Amino acid sequence: SNNRQKDMLTPFFVLTFLITWGLGALAIFLPLQFQRLFGELTDTSPMYFLAVGAPTISATILTFVRGGWTGLGSLYGRLVRWRFGLKWYALVLLGIPAVGWIAARVTGASPLKEANTITEFLLLMFYILATGPLCEELGWRGFALPRLLKRFTPFTASLILGVIWGVWHLPSFFVGGMEQNAMS
Repeated sequence: SNNRQKDMLTPFFVLTFLITWGLGALAIFLPLQFQRLFGELTDTSPMYFLAVGAPTISATILTFVRGGWTGLGSLYGRLVRWRFGLKWYALVLLGIPAVGWIAARVTGASPLKEANTITEFLLLMFYILATGPLCEELGWRGFALPRLLKRFTPFTASLILGVIWGVWHLPSFFVGGMEQNAMS
């Protein structure tokens, strides 16, 4: 069973990159054809959500193939495990998106609307949370990291995953209309 878990890492990374980088390559190298097929790639288009959700999509597919519904129950059950106090979850759910929004504002990169009321700000924070961490983390931290931790120390596993995660994000810096494209 341990070898089966290890064997799933390579297909996970390949499928994740294939989805995201495949869409990114089409958008970068064949922009007119991409737009004709899928419309403009923006942070609200379905293709954007497919690209951003690739880690979770890949983890879901591979988990179902290897573990069926029971495996999916275990994978998705990680979303509702409460390990810390509510204040820490509030910090993560509001603080991390807020830091991202502030960073984008400072760099002048965010194509997102200004938040003029607390309601607009909270909706914007939810959007940032949904399009970033919630689309990705079940794949990165819920699927890949536990498998890496079976083979490496926490520091080494985190370093490996961090490098892969960073490389995976590269297309967003080259696709016009993406927040990262406007960052220096």
